[in-house]
Amino acid sequence: YYEEAKVTARLFGIPDAVIPRTWHEFQQYMKGMINGDALAVGPTGRDIAASIVDPPLFPGLKQVFQLSNIFSIGLLPPPLRERYGYSWSVVHEAALTAAATLGQLTVPFLPSMIRLLPQARRAMARYADAGVAPAGRRPRRHRSAHAAR
Repeated sequence: YYEEAKVTARLFGIPDAVIPRTWHEFQQYMKGMINGDALAVGPTGRDIAASIVDPPLFPGLKQVFQLSNIFSIGLLPPPLRERYGYSWSVVHEAALTAAATLGQLTVPFLPSMIRLLPQARRAMARYADAGVAPAGRRPRRHRSAHAAR
């Protein structure tokens, strides 16, 4: 993610001189930004956050969608969560941990139509057509080849 973020930063015109050169420098930069006063939450930020955690949906669907707030709010660094005024408790943290664990256990077994966004499915198809595995993934073996071992 860090390496890809450097490419994106350059595409946005951020000069190399201000992009942290190493992973450690990036971590220090992020820690300073999160704990410092450079990131402020104003009316626009609160409006954007409200559109994410409380979107205008039909009753019923709205309550189901709000379950995703465990991730939307829980994955914010605590200082930013506090600036937005979101409460967070040990119960919330336990729910986030349980949801993440459940996801890790179940998502690999979901069909790719559900597990992957359309863009990811198209990218995987391009890799398969080219006969290569995406970075960080080993090529899948056919069951018969694996069973022969």
